Amino acid sequence: MNDAEHSKPERLHGDGEVPFDRPKTNRGLGLPRWFVVLDYFFLLRPMILIPVWLFLLLGNYHALVETGAYQWSATLLPDLDLLLCFVAYTLLVGGIYVNNQLNDAETDRRNRKLFLICDGYISRRAAWTYQLALQGLALAAALYFQSWDYLWVAAASIALGFAYNTPPVKLKGKPILDIAANAFGNGFFNIAIGYVIVREITASFWPLALPYMLAVGAVFANTTVVDVCGDRESGERTSAVTFGPAFTRWTALFLQLASVVTALLFEVRPALLAGLLCLPLFMLALDGKRRHIKLSYQATTLIYALAAAALHLWFLPFLIGVIWLTRWYYRKKFNLRYP
Repeated sequence: MNDAEHSKPERLHGDGEVPFDRPKTNRGLGLPRWFVVLDYFFLLRPMILIPVWLFLLLGNYHALVETGAYQWSATLLPDLDLLLCFVAYTLLVGGIYVNNQLNDAETDRRNRKLFLICDGYISRRAAWTYQLALQGLALAAALYFQSWDYLWVAAASIALGFAYNTPPVKLKGKPILDIAANAFGNGFFNIAIGYVIVREITASFWPLALPYMLAVGAVFANTTVVDVCGDRESGERTSAVTFGPAFTRWTALFLQLASVVTALLFEVRPALLAGLLCLPLFMLALDGKRRHIKLSYQATTLIYALAAAALHLWFLPFLIGVIWLTRWYYRKKFNLRYP
């Protein structure tokens, strides 16, 4: 290699361009030993935990309002119950995402994404052990809350996660069921877990959760449109693969519109405000342009996250910190721009 080549700045990879032939240890990459802690943290995929966190907080807000205990001035810091629930459910859903990467390792390797398991930075055996430990700890939190509602919501979340990721059921590869599973997993259960640490679930909870479930379904529908080529090549029969991208985009718009209508009917004000702001994005995505489709679900997540942060003030600096740390980690570990 000549001097001119040495003088070139290191190229930063774009999305999906991390090469196969990189060292598979932190030492080989010139990183300190403690970096392994970050490896296991980012194996939980914190960027897609953001919807989990925001809906948990919205569920907690609604329960506090119903009991007359919500005070906006008291949300600079989470109380102990909310903090423990937040950590425990992060571990639970993070374990589901680890399971997803274990099942999709070959597809992830072909599509050049996620990397930690599929490229061998973390062994499959270590990942399985990690997943079981995380979810065991999450279920053990029921002892603290002494709540059957917490236990069944947590257990049902794990069961749905396995059904979503694992053959032969593998709901993520089945049309309509992929959207429904996400609506329940990221809509109903995420709202419910924040709710049950304040009060029990009753029949009145369903109208509260419905607008959020519909919004999650809308967001997920458009993610299947963006992934349609890779899913088709991998043999996945997602909604977009089965019904086509155009039909799925219209489905996403219908679900978001239904979210707004139900939020209005049932007076779910955070869902109504956020839904109205997001609705034009799903209309824009109907043109089929990839950047507009991605904008519809990325900006929607941000808008709902800001709604949660407006009601739980500590969440915004936490969110900024996670995004900054994620960007720094992927730059150091993979020389990759993400997010």
